[in-house]
Amino acid sequence: MKKAGVALAPGFEESETLYIVDVLRRCGIVCELTGWSEWVEGAHGVVVKADRLFDENDFSDTILILPGGYDAVDFMLENEALCAHLKERNRRGQWIGAMCAAPAVLDVCGILEGRKFTAYQGYEKKIRAQGFVDDIVVEDGNLITSRGPACAMHFAFAIADRFNETGKSVKKRMLFDHTFPKEGQK
Repeated sequence: MKKAGVALAPGFEESETLYIVDVLRRCGIVCELTGWSEWVEGAHGVVVKADRLFDENDFSDTILILPGGYDAVDFMLENEALCAHLKERNRRGQWIGAMCAAPAVLDVCGILEGRKFTAYQGYEKKIRAQGFVDDIVVEDGNLITSRGPACAMHFAFAIADRFNETGKSVKKRMLFDHTFPKEGQK
């Protein structure tokens, strides 16, 4: 069974986090919020209950996703256990997703070196790694990155597309292609 773990750090960007969870669950992917406390307040005052705690996580997730949010990223940057886990996931070729400011966490952990990635505007100057690509979603091996809140649905569907076939039918039901038409479509 495909599983996604979404890091729920204090100050998380609510729209990114909740869009990711919503889309992945609609696509039939088990998606759990992993927090460092049971209740976590987001960047705009939305309080969310974690499905499990970081210390209790077995990290058998198919993909571990880091949403953005400036305070959340600062929290994750200081979390040595998270960095150690991300390095081990990367070493094993396990999937990692990060969006908005969260690719900065991957940079500090040494995961972006020699890789293509994207991040929130201006972060290409803050991140030491040189593989920045100005695109909505960028995939490189076991790494999926995205830009910011307005890109969350694209990011979530890119993840869903890697792990199952229901993403196409969910896109249709959610009017994704109607809202974000491909070039040449109305």
